[in-house]
Amino acid sequence: MAELVLTGEHGGFSWQITDLGSPFNSSNYISAGLSPIEIESGATEIDYVVDSVNAKSSGKNYYTTERFVEMEPGAYYYYGWCQAANGKYYPAGEGRVDVKEAQLIAPEIELESTATTVTVTVIDSGDYRYFKFSIYDSSHNVIEEDTRYRTTTSRFYENLSPNTKYYVYCSYSSNGSTADDTLSDYIYTQELSVDLWDWESSNGSATASQTLKAYNAVTNKGNVSDFSYKVWNDMCYKVYEIRSTLGAWAWDTQYLSYDDTLMSSADKVLTAKRFNSLKYNIGSLYSTGISDVSTGDKVYGSYFTTLMDVVNEWIGTL
Repeated sequence: MAELVLTGEHGGFSWQITDLGSPFNSSNYISAGLSPIEIESGATEIDYVVDSVNAKSSGKNYYTTERFVEMEPGAYYYYGWCQAANGKYYPAGEGRVDVKEAQLIAPEIELESTATTVTVTVIDSGDYRYFKFSIYDSSHNVIEEDTRYRTTTSRFYENLSPNTKYYVYCSYSSNGSTADDTLSDYIYTQELSVDLWDWESSNGSATASQTLKAYNAVTNKGNVSDFSYKVWNDMCYKVYEIRSTLGAWAWDTQYLSYDDTLMSSADKVLTAKRFNSLKYNIGSLYSTGISDVSTGDKVYGSYFTTLMDVVNEWIGTL
């Protein structure tokens, strides 16, 4: 005897008719389906059809394909039926099904960190558009917490401690006022690993000998021509490295871009903009005590040693 299999799900139900007397193909059946009204055996028509499926031209299965019907939450009672090849309808089981509240797809978050910053980003909003973020230290003391839901899908936390564990929470809401649920995760900020500037060693592209000659040049112990452009580039990269480690804007283009601040073998001219660009990218985060220079102004050798002394002090605070 045919059986109607009903399975309640979130936002609807699935149904299937099994144990048919013959394979479900067009040689034996025209269609099968559901009705909220009991079917009289041999009926020539059905007043109301909830869902149906047509028989295929071929097939050896004694059951219909499983189908899903969207439905409001509640309890329902249905009658299964099959329409035989002769066009008449026959009962095929009955039963009750309970439909649950539709289940919304939860969002997904991703955490990223530098030595002193943490960023949380909703990488998939799911079925939600309102979010509220918070971050706690390793002892679960709140550091920063949103007071209301917003459609913003990311938050940036700065001035954190290096190599420290932080807990991040993302509460999400479907109506923007009450929480549906909360996601949580933790992340460690990175360790600081910026080496001090050393005038007697290689700090990057320039050799130790080139770096020492540059130092002698700016301390009146050598020729200015001994100041290799590679040493200048190493100075720029050291500042770039610190800013990147801190999670700051890697290079502030107030004067020049990072690439334009660098020199090359074909362009070794120390312009006012180049000097100001390097000085500003230090001074905007850690005071240098040096003023901007203008075209035609003298750039004293002591400026270079002062800048790198300040850089080392800066690294010491990380």
